[in-house]
Amino acid sequence: MPCVGGEAEAMHALGQDEDAAALVQQALSLLQTYPGAEVEDMPNWTHNLALTLLTHAKILQDRDLANAEVDYRRALEHLDAVIVKLGVQCPPQIRLRMSLALAGFAELFLMQEQSSDALSLIDRAQAVLQDSAEALELRKLSDWRLQFARLQGQRCQALRIQGQLQAATQHNREAETELAALQEQFQEQDMPALVVQAAVNLNEQAQILACTSRHEQAVAEQRRQHPRRFTRTTT
Repeated sequence: MPCVGGEAEAMHALGQDEDAAALVQQALSLLQTYPGAEVEDMPNWTHNLALTLLTHAKILQDRDLANAEVDYRRALEHLDAVIVKLGVQCPPQIRLRMSLALAGFAELFLMQEQSSDALSLIDRAQAVLQDSAEALELRKLSDWRLQFARLQGQRCQALRIQGQLQAATQHNREAETELAALQEQFQEQDMPALVVQAAVNLNEQAQILACTSRHEQAVAEQRRQHPRRFTRTTT
């Protein structure tokens, strides 16, 4: 089952959304062939169902916000059920997946400039990571550091929408500091997610500057998004 979801994710990344959606439907059909009452208590089944719904939400996100929101809500319910079921034995990667799902859901609200709803999801996404017993140790891992930077960037965007430019700038700087540290640490490795998030962060800084009428600095920030900023980029 994970391989079907992984293939759908890859197709979505390549823009092959129709084929990706067909694979997602195949995965959902396979999951639903099992008697629900017998498998709802099985964390692996619940987790796979959540991941499949998340993949479908991402496919829909650019063209069908309403249905994407439905799938995000359903996926979050299933992920939350896994975390509650496993308790202290919940693997860190499931908590990270939950945080990523919440951030993806927050993105829907940011696209519609519903900043208060977005901030509520961002707070929960950060709390999910910090609630782990191993939070201090996990905070050193690159995936978790990148997620914290992503959440800071989203918080910056929500605050900018609300007109709180000083607070937005502070969170943007915190995100940029984390991203710069990651870039320095992993400069010999390809990390597409890091490159993308750094570009998003720079774009947000440019928009903050534009909001304060500092247009020349805004243009300079936009130019900094050129791939040569990074020692290695992906094709």
